[in-house]
Amino acid sequence: MAPILWFEGRLDMAARVAQHNKGLLFVVLEREGMETSAGLRRLWEQFDATLLSRPYVAVRVNDLQLVRSALGHIHSPEDVSPSVSLTMVYDCSPPFSFDSLQWSSDLNYDKFHNFILNSAQKSPAQSASLSQPASTSTQENAADQSVEEKVKKARQLLENKRKIDDENKRKEEKEKELERIKNAKAMQQTQKEKDEKALIEAAAQRRKDKVEAEKEKERVKALLQADKEEREYRQKMMMGMNAGNTQNEKKENIQLNKPIPSDRCRVLVRFPDGSCLVEEFPSSDNLHSLIELILQKKLATPGFKLSQFYPRRVFSEEEKGRTYLDLGLTPTCTLIVLQDRPNSDIKPLYDGANGFWILLAALFSPLQFIWTKLAEMVGFGGSNTARGNDGTNRANRAENDGTPAQGQGQEPHRRGIPTGAAIRRRGNIARLHNANGEEQEPDEDMANYNGNSTQFF
Repeated sequence: MAPILWFEGRLDMAARVAQHNKGLLFVVLEREGMETSAGLRRLWEQFDATLLSRPYVAVRVNDLQLVRSALGHIHSPEDVSPSVSLTMVYDCSPPFSFDSLQWSSDLNYDKFHNFILNSAQKSPAQSASLSQPASTSTQENAADQSVEEKVKKARQLLENKRKIDDENKRKEEKEKELERIKNAKAMQQTQKEKDEKALIEAAAQRRKDKVEAEKEKERVKALLQADKEEREYRQKMMMGMNAGNTQNEKKENIQLNKPIPSDRCRVLVRFPDGSCLVEEFPSSDNLHSLIELILQKKLATPGFKLSQFYPRRVFSEEEKGRTYLDLGLTPTCTLIVLQDRPNSDIKPLYDGANGFWILLAALFSPLQFIWTKLAEMVGFGGSNTARGNDGTNRANRAENDGTPAQGQGQEPHRRGIPTGAAIRRRGNIARLHNANGEEQEPDEDMANYNGNSTQFF
């Protein structure tokens, strides 16, 4: 069994070879991706080429228009569905003939085999040539030999073409592999550059965050320093320093007002609503730059004043034109915004409702005085009288004992502590001592024990 040999060239070239050999031309029209083409191909693979008694050329095509343009002079197939696979048999010896077999679900190998053999029968022209004299047979044998040589040459050309195509295919695959490797390297290089760029950006972001953290730390330090200065100033104001301390404070103020050389001046501004503003200015700028910034941000209304915590002072219009270095505010300082209150914010002491209640109290105050006197005469004020007598007796007893009475600079009498008792401290232990000289019972006779006492044992 010999399989069918398929022509690898173009359809028009296969037609010329078949016409030259006066043989058969098998054209198989296949549809890509369809099951009908696969079934027709299986039938051709089962066919035995040794059963053909005539020379043949078999070729596969997938375009019906190509068949019509190449073999239209013999026969042009019409009314062929684009989805149908078929086998067309062209007899290229005069008189030319054409036959076709379409694929169907009931097509089997027997039908296909009979169709091919019937189409491959000798044409009438060839039958007539067999009845000619023997002299013509010699010429035909020579022609057949020349045809065989041409077929052999054509097959050699096809083999060479197949080798060239294989070589071109290998070169193309090699070029594709090199291109793939090149693209992979380019992608790796791009990813590497992207990672390096991300690392550089991350490092820059960390440096930026570090600088911002340092600035925030300095701002917090300035706030803490301002709070500390404010607390110190309030403590000094509450302590009420004497004149000598005032002179020392003036000397300290003179020393504090001495400017410290610095290129920048960090200013912390406190507003009446409790908000703060931290800003840096060149030391050569004057105080008007801060005022313009506050007015620009609308943090205060025009007409406000600036004051310093320590030493306490309010900057005048002349001082506002001086630099931060001349005012002794470098390198850091804390200022307060003093906002003038408009007259509309001052509420009158007496309005209409308050005046009515004051007039009513003035009318009833004589009646209240008379009621108090009558109550004392009748006896309802005895408790108050007794309380007053008790206070008088306590004052007299304190005068006799030489101790000041309550309300004369001594702490009020505590409930539960006997009169005349004094507190005696030894370390963290406070004991009661009888200042009147009366003897107290010893602790052994009294049930005054703590939880750690061993007296009961």
